Formats: sequence, C-alpha cells, structure tokens
Amino acid sequence: MTNIPEKYRHKALACEGFARNATDHATRDAWVEIAIEWHALAHRASNESQSVSKPNS
Repeated sequence: MTNIPEKYRHKALACEGFARNATDHATRDAWVEIAIEWHALAHRASNESQSVSKPNS
C-alpha cells in the first residue's frame, strides 16, 4: 500500500522548490499556495490513517 501522506509531502516539497526557482512574484506565490495545500492534505491523510488504525474504545 502506498504511503499517501508521504506522497503528498513530496509533492509539497517539489512545489516549494518550484517556488524558489520562480522568476516572478505571482508565480512564486502560486507555487507556495499549492505547497501549503499539499502539506494540509498530507496532515489530513496522516490523521485519517491514524484514526483508522486505532481500535475503538
């Protein structure tokens, strides 16, 4: 099974790299925004996978 949160974190890091290499402010801001969204998705996926793996009390 694929580690979805890790996959999303890698996508976020790639977007951060694109932001660093952007030549104009608008493009940089767009890549930063996309990276933030990937980080949020990674966090959410991680929390959901942890809640699924925990037994109900």
